[in-house]
Amino acid sequence: MISYFCVSPKNRTFMKSPNQSPTLEPRIVELPPVLDRKWVENCSLVNEKSVSPLTLDFSKTEHVDSSGMALVYYLNRRYEKAREKLVLENAPDHILSSLNKWKPSPEEKGGPKSRKEGFFSNVGAGTLAAFDTAVHALSMLTEILYWGSFGLMKRRDFRRGVFAEQMFLLGYKALGIVCLLAFLIGVVLALQAAIQLDRFGAGIFLAPMIGISMIKELGPLITAI
Repeated sequence: MISYFCVSPKNRTFMKSPNQSPTLEPRIVELPPVLDRKWVENCSLVNEKSVSPLTLDFSKTEHVDSSGMALVYYLNRRYEKAREKLVLENAPDHILSSLNKWKPSPEEKGGPKSRKEGFFSNVGAGTLAAFDTAVHALSMLTEILYWGSFGLMKRRDFRRGVFAEQMFLLGYKALGIVCLLAFLIGVVLALQAAIQLDRFGAGIFLAPMIGISMIKELGPLITAI
């Protein structure tokens, strides 16, 4: 289990192992005024093979971005795993507050995993979901049937002139987009069908085929959509 950013008021120590030798002096790394991605990529702390007591000096640091936060978090986990000491010196309060907000996820902490659902639980959940879907579908079907039959006779539910307004919106206002879609789909069908009809010497039937298919078949479908 990872002990994340346990800050001590005196020396701001992240992690201190009970097996740490008191005679081993930690080395000090002075951090730049801006601890950003460029500095993190050029530093050698990430690629070090050996782990020894380390002190990060924040005396000149004024800003730490997400790359710097990730570096400190990575060093904390690495030094904790190696049972070595990692110390922060002269870290401002706003930087410490930002560091303490970088909490690891439950998976990283080694917390308990979610319990796997059993067979009967999955069947029950699927049954309840199917029942809810059926209820919603039945409710929508009832609304369609009612307002398509008996609801038409209830005059008080309609505003005066709403029928002409809908004819204007669904007819005249939709004419441009319907014509554009019919033209584009007709062009695509013509290009695809011309290649096949030319193999059988039936290219002369291309225009009647496109006209009939668009007027009788796809035209009403596109208009309805």
